[in-house]
Amino acid sequence: MNKSYLSLFGRFLAKVVLIVLVVFVAVSLVCWFFGWRTSQDYGNGLFLAGLLVMVIGGISFLGIMNRFGDPKYSYFQSVASRRDFANRTRFMWGEFLESYSFILLTASVGMVLLVISFLIAIVFPGA
Repeated sequence: MNKSYLSLFGRFLAKVVLIVLVVFVAVSLVCWFFGWRTSQDYGNGLFLAGLLVMVIGGISFLGIMNRFGDPKYSYFQSVASRRDFANRTRFMWGEFLESYSFILLTASVGMVLLVISFLIAIVFPGA
């Protein structure tokens, strides 16, 4: 594998781990605040947080489809922009790929949280 791909993958994994840790802390605080002390409550909180993160990614996906699928947006970019066609296309692809990286990030974080919530339910049944 190319070294740049490994560094990109490493940064992506670091982002996923960091966001998962932040969500862990947030869910812990919510569970503590509401008096939910069992592992089942914590697993349910992680499950709901994972779904929420994935819904945010889904909403982002819908926004991308509306923005880049809209002919008015493309026309506006061609008329209002002072860039030539190659630079404008490069800019649009950069925005498009950046949007998809956010969706991939939210999907990854959501899946990690869902898997951890399922593992909590399996390891601590009924606790």
